[in-house]
Amino acid sequence: EDTNQCEEDEASMACSVDPDMTAIALTNPQWAGAPPPLECYPNYNGEGTGAWDSLLSCTKDGCNFYDGQVRGSIDPSTVPSSNSFGRKDVEGCCWWGRGA
Repeated sequence: EDTNQCEEDEASMACSVDPDMTAIALTNPQWAGAPPPLECYPNYNGEGTGAWDSLLSCTKDGCNFYDGQVRGSIDPSTVPSSNSFGRKDVEGCCWWGRGA
């Protein structure tokens, strides 16, 4: 269920949610501890997302979120992490940044 509905004056810009869509952004910030590129994917496993902490060390598990990563990771104590609509996944959230 899409709980993030547009206001009436913005409804003409709405698009259908595709729960099977997968997307990964091509870029991300390059500062030490920067989060990886944004991504969305179907909620097949129900694990949910977590909050990125730019101060966490990534050397134990490998700094493998993106090339050049030197610090930062998902804080395991935040999984799953809800957004402001109570969703704990990124299913159907593939259209970020529209109009930016």
